[in-house]
Amino acid sequence: MKQGLEPYFRLTAALLAGSFLVSFLLSVLYTFSILSASAYGLGCLIAGALLYGACGMIFAMKARKKVFFQALAILAVLAVAAFMLTTPLRWQTFGGWLLKGGCFLAGCLIMLNRR
Repeated sequence: MKQGLEPYFRLTAALLAGSFLVSFLLSVLYTFSILSASAYGLGCLIAGALLYGACGMIFAMKARKKVFFQALAILAVLAVAAFMLTTPLRWQTFGGWLLKGGCFLAGCLIMLNRR
């Protein structure tokens, strides 16, 4: 594996694995009526924000140069993908995107300050 692409592969793996795990666990809890619909939606939002923050930290640990600008480029790609995949565009969905993107940047900045 190329050294320059390692942070992107780790970020992709962490986002996919974490998203799958959180979605699966919350869906199981919702299916068996342990969570209500509003608690399910709130849990998905909070877990997604925490996941994006952790992925930002993982990315900042492994990236070498210009981490902040790379993180902004990644967020731009994720925003375009999310915009194209979301059919009913509502303010609530837009707020979730902003929250997750802000958590990703915050995670990157926290790890940059620790280096």
